[in-house]
Amino acid sequence: MNTVDIIHIDDDQKITSLFERFSERLDLQYLSCAHLQALTEVLNNTRARIYLVDGRFPMVQGANEEYLAPSAVGNIRTTAGGDARIILVSGEGQIESYAEQLQIEYMHKGSQSVQDMLKAVKVMIEKSNEG
Repeated sequence: MNTVDIIHIDDDQKITSLFERFSERLDLQYLSCAHLQALTEVLNNTRARIYLVDGRFPMVQGANEEYLAPSAVGNIRTTAGGDARIILVSGEGQIESYAEQLQIEYMHKGSQSVQDMLKAVKVMIEKSNEG
């Protein structure tokens, strides 16, 4: 089983490119998935210290975006375990209530830069490594 620092599901290539670039600068291993099927395939042989989940993304390549965060969270918990650290990363106004319903943490896109979000994620990873 492979382990990376971050697995991120988001279909916005501009966003994932930014996350990838800043992850490299912070020496974080980053893997992105553009749709739910890709996440399911990645989870067959890879785990992450932190999972970042966008709210809306397609089920498969080329499909329309849907609110699939609950499905992604369920897949992660089923394969990686119920104690997997999952963070909803979205620009949607209801992000707080979505995260509460899913019983996960959240970061609001737009309220902080990608670099600042990843710095916070790195601190979370370092603290979990200490424990």
